[in-house]
Amino acid sequence: MKLTVLGSNGWFPANGQLTASYMLEYNGSLIIIDAGTGIANFYLHKDILEKYDTVHVILSHYHFDHSVGIVYLNRWMTDKQLCFYFPAGKYYHSGAIGFENVIFAKDYNSGSLKGLAKRVSVFEYDENGFTINRIKIKTFALKHSNTSFALNFDGKFLYCTDTSVDENVLKENINCALIAHECWGKTDISGGRHTDFESLALVLNKIGYAGKLLLIHKNPDLSANDYKEMTQNRQDIAVAMDNDVIEI
Repeated sequence: MKLTVLGSNGWFPANGQLTASYMLEYNGSLIIIDAGTGIANFYLHKDILEKYDTVHVILSHYHFDHSVGIVYLNRWMTDKQLCFYFPAGKYYHSGAIGFENVIFAKDYNSGSLKGLAKRVSVFEYDENGFTINRIKIKTFALKHSNTSFALNFDGKFLYCTDTSVDENVLKENINCALIAHECWGKTDISGGRHTDFESLALVLNKIGYAGKLLLIHKNPDLSANDYKEMTQNRQDIAVAMDNDVIEI
């Protein structure tokens, strides 16, 4: 299992870092987790894209810092099959259809979801999870301004973004080798809408998590040095930077 960071920031691109997108190679499949402006970094990873005829794209939620890069996909996908996995309509007003109507509104965008690739399929998921080519993906609804989903891949890797710390979700995923978790600051500066490092570290210590932690969805108002000071160079914690490659 190999994770490539395409975009590590939340909210907007800053400090040379694009917004949320991650490329997971596992079990013969290529999975894109979230599709923010980080999708633009595909041009640095053409060698990976060329290995796959089908690309799977999962959105944790529909906020634009996680989804706007979808409109860039036809730059690389015209000869491929694209499979999208979107949160179901019961968590949002219209689910995938509503999202497509917004991001491909005809007055503002000349493309379409179906026109992004040779073949496009769209699926909606809920809290029951789903599978991609025998890869079991567990889903956990998180509290955010709109529902955001944590994603567990075969019990090995947890992706958790746009949420306050959820001890129950982290406890259920304690055996993951890597947890990629958002970190908006050292202390709570978001009024509980995002995760701060002190609260995250406290919960992980409390439940006895012994794996690796990757800090993602970085606050664009903070620098790389801010995050270094936050983590105090602990060997079990890494701060995601665009185009990092992590073996899981």
